[in-house]
Amino acid sequence: MLIETNDKGYCRYRIPGLIPLPDGKLLACCECRDGDSDWARIDIRVSEIDPASGARSERLLVHAPGQTLNNPTLIADGNAVHLLYCENYRRAFYMRGSADGRTWGDAVEITEAFGGVKRFFSVLAIGPGHGICTKAGRLIVPVWLAYNRTDPQAHHPSFIATLYSDDGGGRWQAGETIDSPALKDPSECNIAELPDGRFLLMIRNENPEHIRFASISGSGVSGWSSPFPLPALPDPICQGSLAIHKNRLLFVNCKHRTHRKNLTLSVSGDLFQTLKAVPVDSEGGYSDIAVTGDTAYILYEQGGRGLCLGRIDL
Repeated sequence: MLIETNDKGYCRYRIPGLIPLPDGKLLACCECRDGDSDWARIDIRVSEIDPASGARSERLLVHAPGQTLNNPTLIADGNAVHLLYCENYRRAFYMRGSADGRTWGDAVEITEAFGGVKRFFSVLAIGPGHGICTKAGRLIVPVWLAYNRTDPQAHHPSFIATLYSDDGGGRWQAGETIDSPALKDPSECNIAELPDGRFLLMIRNENPEHIRFASISGSGVSGWSSPFPLPALPDPICQGSLAIHKNRLLFVNCKHRTHRKNLTLSVSGDLFQTLKAVPVDSEGGYSDIAVTGDTAYILYEQGGRGLCLGRIDL
């Protein structure tokens, strides 16, 4: 079902995020763009979605006059919801909301957290999509950083890391960076806590094979394994989304090597060495997945028409 069309004062709705709420509804975020460019004037919208009807109720609009707000990323921890985002790919901000996403505190700048990255970078970006709250209560979001010394707006070359908070969002810190010779320009990642307590990072990259890569850590912030390819997951250099359902990994991406189309849910119990592919849409783009009970909801870009919400019974 179509959630957002490009006819409500903005040129484009992009970069979806999605998390489940305690009452069975969904909380979504997206970029609301005045132009097609990543550097257009962009607001961030957070909305509650009724999955039965697709009805959307706006809960928060983050607006900074004349600025580009980027990469909204949500986390739910059962007691609160958390929103992280960037401004002009230079500054990072955090907001804490009530568990139902209806009330929000003020935005707090957390750019200083990136001071823990012990190398030069010119662009910072969070997520996008959703981060996680671990079984131990740690909040984690993937981040990527570009380090072009001649063009400070360029998104290449790049490396990746995570940001984490051990006090419910009060203080954020940067984890170890991942910048392996096996990866060409890694960027937007997804993270999940595996059943055995380790953490899986799914990595967008620009390797010529056009397949997804992954890395594993015992903590989600350090000790990352050497990134390894996932040949069963072709990818056209696009963001994807990741979740877990009953010890199975769920990954959504455009399963195509060159074009953003054939949006597919891949279900696997063995780190995507083998998988079952479930078609979502013949088109596609950026996406995010949220699981409620035995149902997966996927909020995704349907070409240039807007954001759609898909439902798959698991």
